[in-house]
Amino acid sequence: MTTATAAPLAGGRLFLYRIIQLLYGFVYLFLGSNVVAGAIQAFLAAGGIPSWRDLQATYIGVFATNHPAAFFPLAAALIAIGIAGPIVSGRLQRHELRQQLDQHVPDILAKHAPALIAEATIAAGQDLALRTLQPVRVRDLRLVNYRQGSRPVEKYFPIAGYDEARAGLQAALDGQGSGIVLAGRPMLGKTRMALEALRATTPDFTLLYFNPDRSLPDLLALAPHFAGQDLALLLDDLQFTARRPEDAQKLITGVRALQAAARRCVIVATVRVGDDEDLAMQTFASLFETLDLRAIRLAPLTDEAARAFLAFAADATATGQAALHRDEFDGTPGSVLLGLARRTVQLRSPDFPAAAKAILKALALLRAADITPRSVGRARRVASAIFALPPTGWQAALEYLVRNEWLTLGVADDTDATPIGLPSDAYLERCLPQAALYPLAPRRVQDDFAALCQALRQAPVDADALFDLAWALTQDPLGNKAAQNELALEAAQAGLVALDRALDPQRWAAGQHTLGNAYSDRIRGDRAQNLEDAIAAFTASLEVYTRQDFPIQWATTQNNLGEALRQRIRGDRAQNLEDAIAAYTASLEVCTRQDFPIQWAETTFNVALLYAQMAQSAFEQNDTTQGQRLRHQALTEMRSTLIIFTAEGFPDMHQRVNAQIARITAIVG
Repeated sequence: MTTATAAPLAGGRLFLYRIIQLLYGFVYLFLGSNVVAGAIQAFLAAGGIPSWRDLQATYIGVFATNHPAAFFPLAAALIAIGIAGPIVSGRLQRHELRQQLDQHVPDILAKHAPALIAEATIAAGQDLALRTLQPVRVRDLRLVNYRQGSRPVEKYFPIAGYDEARAGLQAALDGQGSGIVLAGRPMLGKTRMALEALRATTPDFTLLYFNPDRSLPDLLALAPHFAGQDLALLLDDLQFTARRPEDAQKLITGVRALQAAARRCVIVATVRVGDDEDLAMQTFASLFETLDLRAIRLAPLTDEAARAFLAFAADATATGQAALHRDEFDGTPGSVLLGLARRTVQLRSPDFPAAAKAILKALALLRAADITPRSVGRARRVASAIFALPPTGWQAALEYLVRNEWLTLGVADDTDATPIGLPSDAYLERCLPQAALYPLAPRRVQDDFAALCQALRQAPVDADALFDLAWALTQDPLGNKAAQNELALEAAQAGLVALDRALDPQRWAAGQHTLGNAYSDRIRGDRAQNLEDAIAAFTASLEVYTRQDFPIQWATTQNNLGEALRQRIRGDRAQNLEDAIAAYTASLEVCTRQDFPIQWAETTFNVALLYAQMAQSAFEQNDTTQGQRLRHQALTEMRSTLIIFTAEGFPDMHQRVNAQIARITAIVG
């Protein structure tokens, strides 16, 4: 796959940069096209000079993909880009511009549109990925996490572990390891400490912030963009990313690619102590080990430190309000600064707008369904469809929540993709239930997944959110596996109906993969047909997910295809097993023991089971030589998984592997 690249500005190229800025102004003046403006600014922001063809490609691609109805009338602007020079020099009048547009647009579209659309998809995708990462120089950070009323606390209270964090990052700069892992309970200040430590040690580095609330971009494609730069990577709340194996694999591969491309690279990861801590540490164990990240476990504040912190907060805000939340202190700065009890009281108040409550409920539901990113458009849709948000109350409610610091908005644009953030997810996790607002006992948030699916299916269909919902349903949130599988299937199918493979192949492939998982897990219907449908969906996904262009997605799909083939009922059984082994083995070409140890061990375990089945079949057919060969292969594969599935780290799997070794050893003719 080709990607757009950009060169740094220097010398005469800086002059061209200014000329392009001038041309952009004239194009905007004559055509009023924010899309053309955005296209040019995207290339300039990337640090390079675009060709006219690049600008045309970006413009066409954006509209052909996202605004097909407006494509032809607005595509006229590409001609304006090519003739903006004569406009500047005064040799072309406005009426002549229109004649040029009428004359040239049909020919240009017929000749260049297909190729330009293909090129633009890549360029636009890379630009979106860059904007998702939001690279910024560390010293330019504005840290205002601590607030009392509307007054930000810019200073930092160095809780225990901060000096160790700084020392770990300084060691990384000195060539000793690559960074640190901060583990601690919620609201302890892990992210704030990470940013403060980076600001103290790497002020001139470019920060890339990986937040699980935002979609993970294609880091492999982006890595060359940061070649030779000094990078600081913040991998925040890895316990959430660990829940999604494909995203975890993409992050691991992408971080390694960024580290290889950068001149210097320091890394800070944060992990929340709790139910998902072990999963996160196991999932990213190989990354932590190969990068030599120093683990730092943060303890709750002592009584003495707590008193010092409360005094610091009161002094820094010059209001003394910190003392108001002493009764909420649980050993973490967040428990005092967020004022959760006060927030809960506000929610109970009749003065709290009903429309604002509807928005918070919608965000809680989107969060429970692991739908990312949480955006203005999605929140409004869900709040209106499920929580009776009045059409006229939306804007006022949104402004109320922002003004009262319940949520924050990302960079505004002309679409509904503006991201929504919260100072803390505790507002949704604790305040809403404690205020008896949502969900109302004995109901759970997950009980509204069916209504959420229906809301997302309404035009315009939100395919990405439907695919995320289908994935969330694989985690058994409803307690009724048969029903949730049907809902996952419904969500995946609805998302695919809204996509055109020719215009959006990558999202289409993601939908096919999601559909395959839904059919594989399905309980209702004919089991044999469900597996055939799963195999067909995975196979379709692999038409787009090639190893060269999408290695992680390719490996994940191959693994799931292998599982479906292993269970296949129709067809020749021996051939099905061989096909399953081939798919599993293909997956292992990417999911190696070094890079993805847990996934490697799980897949190798499945391969060993298949060899054992084939050995049993061979012995039953009196083919002793083949049976012995396959049994030996099964034992070799099964024993190799004990390198990962140790008694200390994975006691249950360790016991299961040893039981299978005993069973395979007992297979005789």
